Amino acid sequence: MPYAWGFLLVLFRAAALITVAPVLSIRSIPARVRMGMAVVFATAAYLGAGAPRPVVPDTLGQLATHAAFESILGLLGALGARFLLEIASSAGHIAGLSMGLGYGAQVSPLNGSDSPAVAQLFSMVTLGIAISAGVHREALLWLCRSLQHVPPGSFASLHELGAMAVQQGIEGLSLGARASFPLLVAVTSGHLVMGLAGRFAPQINLQSIGFTVAILAGGASLTLFGPGACELIARATVAALTH
Repeated sequence: MPYAWGFLLVLFRAAALITVAPVLSIRSIPARVRMGMAVVFATAAYLGAGAPRPVVPDTLGQLATHAAFESILGLLGALGARFLLEIASSAGHIAGLSMGLGYGAQVSPLNGSDSPAVAQLFSMVTLGIAISAGVHREALLWLCRSLQHVPPGSFASLHELGAMAVQQGIEGLSLGARASFPLLVAVTSGHLVMGLAGRFAPQINLQSIGFTVAILAGGASLTLFGPGACELIARATVAALTH
């Protein structure tokens, strides 16, 4: 029973981690496959930690308390990284609206929600860079490190981990604004030039070229600064799991 109880606690932590961890929580992955990954992760981490044998609680309330603690610990472990990865979609959404491409939303394979094309482009590029940087490996390493600091069956304060997740979410908001700022400046500069042209040459039909200018300025800025912004968000996502 101690072996089974210890593995079950690790499985609760691993399942909660996979629920919110980047890459592993993609909606296009079937739920049964994610549960299978949770079992594999839990087995590897449990055996790697030396198969700890915590004391089995005597009451049902204590069993539920231990299970809830393990689940909350796994959720908080990857919540900050998930916040940062979702910032890429937010930055792309802002960029698409500024370019006039906020229409034509499609279902995103990452989270299952509707998002415009530019937002999906930001998300997929950021996800690809994060995978190349090993964000899925960092999730497994976080699970292994957590078993060393907080063994199954023991309790620890969740205040520091929760505060870190909130801090990473706030940093993600500022990072999203920084990622979309160059494109907003380019589109605004294009509108400014178009306004000056209409001021000095009133015969120009600005309504027919305004949409084209916004797309050209935004597309040029997206080509120049988009990859760097996606890499910045991806590196921050990996660092959230590492720290």
